[in-house]
Amino acid sequence: MAVTLFNVALGNMLETYFNAASPPSATGFYLILTNGGTIDATTSLSAVLAQEVSGNGYARANYNPGTGAYDNGQSRYELPPITVTFSASGGAIVFDKAVLIANTAATGTAGNLFCFQAQTSATTIPDGTSYSFQAAINAGGNNADVNAA
Repeated sequence: MAVTLFNVALGNMLETYFNAASPPSATGFYLILTNGGTIDATTSLSAVLAQEVSGNGYARANYNPGTGAYDNGQSRYELPPITVTFSASGGAIVFDKAVLIANTAATGTAGNLFCFQAQTSATTIPDGTSYSFQAAINAGGNNADVNAA
């Protein structure tokens, strides 16, 4: 499934690169699950958080992949893939999008939107089971195939 960057994330990257703005804290990235509503590259943080699921064991998952490296063969910078798991307890968790937020915490309403992935349809994590994402971020220039294995 395709991952979409939020426009604000692109702006934050340019501010960091060109204007020496502080980059996001490496430990402040969380993957959240949302359900219902529309999310696109222009959606605000408050609109995304209004769609965040709750209850039945749901908790934001910390995304902290560690230090990456440049892959000369693929012409891209690669962060190591990590597995992020959500577990349902006391009832099912239903979601239709996963959203990565920077500069946030395990709870609260602060942060910077980074990217999101929409499921092909609503996904249910049944009570007593878990659902995992293997998340990897690769970045490269015009000649890079950022999706290659």
